[in-house]
Amino acid sequence: MKITVKIASLAFLLAFCCASAPAAGGNIYNGRERLLFSRFLLLESPLDRGQQLSIDENTPGVLTYTGGAIPSSLKNCKKMYTFKVLFSILEVPSTEFISLYMGLTEFPYAIYLNGSEIFRKGRNTDTYYNSSMRAAYEIFLPPALLRRGGPNEIVLQAYPRSEKTSLDILYIDSPENISQAVFLRNFVGINLIQGAMVLSLIIGLYFFILYLAEKKRQKTRFIFALFCFGFFFATISIATFHDTSNEQLMENLSKLGLLLSSTFILRFFMEFTGVLNRLKAVRIFVTSLGCIMAFSFLFQRSKEALTSWFSLAILVVVAPYLFLCLVILAIAIIQHRQKGLGLLLTGFTVMIVAVIHDVLYLSANALPYAWLITYGFFSIVLSIFALLAEEQARLYHESLQSEADILVDRNRIRMLNDELVKQKDSFFRFVPTEFLQLLGRTSVVDIKLGDSTLRYLTIMFTDIRRFTSIAEGMLPMEIFEFLNSYLFRMEKAVLLNGGFVDKYIGDGVMALFSSDEGKEAGKNPMSADNSLRAALHIKRELHIFNKEIEARHILPIQIGIGINTGDVTLGTVGSDTRLDTTVIGDAVNLSSRLESLTKLYRTQTLISENTVLALERQEDFSLRLIDTVSVPGRIKSVKIFELLDPTIEADALIMTALQDFTDAVSLYRAGNFAEALSLFNRLIERNPGDHVPVIYAERCRTFQKNMPDGSWDGVFRINEK
Repeated sequence: MKITVKIASLAFLLAFCCASAPAAGGNIYNGRERLLFSRFLLLESPLDRGQQLSIDENTPGVLTYTGGAIPSSLKNCKKMYTFKVLFSILEVPSTEFISLYMGLTEFPYAIYLNGSEIFRKGRNTDTYYNSSMRAAYEIFLPPALLRRGGPNEIVLQAYPRSEKTSLDILYIDSPENISQAVFLRNFVGINLIQGAMVLSLIIGLYFFILYLAEKKRQKTRFIFALFCFGFFFATISIATFHDTSNEQLMENLSKLGLLLSSTFILRFFMEFTGVLNRLKAVRIFVTSLGCIMAFSFLFQRSKEALTSWFSLAILVVVAPYLFLCLVILAIAIIQHRQKGLGLLLTGFTVMIVAVIHDVLYLSANALPYAWLITYGFFSIVLSIFALLAEEQARLYHESLQSEADILVDRNRIRMLNDELVKQKDSFFRFVPTEFLQLLGRTSVVDIKLGDSTLRYLTIMFTDIRRFTSIAEGMLPMEIFEFLNSYLFRMEKAVLLNGGFVDKYIGDGVMALFSSDEGKEAGKNPMSADNSLRAALHIKRELHIFNKEIEARHILPIQIGIGINTGDVTLGTVGSDTRLDTTVIGDAVNLSSRLESLTKLYRTQTLISENTVLALERQEDFSLRLIDTVSVPGRIKSVKIFELLDPTIEADALIMTALQDFTDAVSLYRAGNFAEALSLFNRLIERNPGDHVPVIYAERCRTFQKNMPDGSWDGVFRINEK
């Protein structure tokens, strides 16, 4: 902050001096006070080094330049700008030396004194261009070239390509004063940045090695190391300012580093505070966007393209990411998420002040490049370093204290803890935690005999076809190995789609799908959608499983899946010595009946109309109306649907004839059995593997021989379970 105050004071003093300086031709150096040049004659002309040194007010095209961006009128040609100022020397002994202070520039230039070249920086040739002069210079004015008592001419010729930044400070004074000013400017603007650059690299390497060496790796350390590496590259163009450096490469690396710094400082804030960090899509997006934009700088081959792309990167990455950092920090502070947020806030505040400072100066063409923002980013490096160092020290102290406490009775605590964990894990293998939540219980000890609750759920039953015949050719251990491998895949498909397994019934599975929103709240739960996604997942897992067992010379298996949605009662049954959990209700019975009906229709999945109506995104699924049936134990008939998977060849073939099948069923339900039979026969010829048209064709033939009575409603009544 002190450095910022000094720089601001210096800028105010320079502005005051510029406002009060005499015009060209009236500048007088008296040997006691420095002479600041604030008004120049300026001529834009085609590039011809060393020419146009003798311009004056009458030269065609000459302008008066008092600061700001360099005016440009010539197009499509190599050009140069000639700045000329006159001054006189009074009251200065001929033995006293005089120096010229030359500030920062953004273009190659040469300085002439009374027609003789005395200094040159940067290059602009056909094959080489180096324009960013990051340092201020002291230029000795040879006494032999000075005119004592008469007018002296200082001419500065600039050779830019596309730069239009302002001419920086130019004044004469004693060598002692200028040496001190040059040292101070370069120390603040370059040397300290070089030190920060090296220090950030060391800090980054330290935390990167620490991250790799830890058993329990902390992402915050890895991300902070990447941020430090990004800062190292961001400062490389400032720290390497010599004429012979490859400016294009340095600028590309610098812009790349700034984008990486902005990206990983945001990722650090997300990881450290936890704000937005649980959203994997957000993490991937901000990291990918920042890295892609950063590494794209390596493909910019000109300074013009680099500047244009960097302007876009500021709008797309740097500014939004820094704003997000501020929002995340504010949320974390309000929610009191972590200790040490004050350090982050301090470092971030310094960086914001630095950014505002540089933006204001750049908008006024007061600096040829942003430099204070470097200290702003380094303040973040130091604040995070202090934060992580403090955290590391705290963790180390806590680990020592914990180790001392554990040593008191470590074995007893470990044995007790292991036993409790085993008991808890064993219990949850029999009673899922999701079932406890549906019962409104948070702990195992809260469960009591007779606990019950009414819930709106989706129930799924699955069963292996002809499992008894499959098991006959296996040994007992092989049966259990086979069955457990199959059930593992089924459970995985259920869990990944928002459900849980309530019971294993031999080779069958009963799964439940619920939602936090209840039917009473007037919201449509996602349980139906999740159950159908689980069924599709099961079909694909079964395909993989069948390939595995075929390699072991076991015939592939087929399964049936029944799904229904409705009100059920969950609760506990049994006695004081033996408890079990169960789900009962008409919705459960219908789900079981649908699973049995898959054998009749030779379909893999049957779904009730209750589940179809409960779907929130019905358009996501491919469904076929199979039949309207009346099952044992139910008075009302129910429509049943088949779930088709377009990625499976057999299902895709059925979908191609879906409209014809629907038309045929409509004719059947209307009692037009002859036309329905004709259409069903064509479907059978088209797809012999689809058994449902075969069933309807047999019914049509039967009803043609024995027409149903006048109460025909198209409902197929099933009398056997």
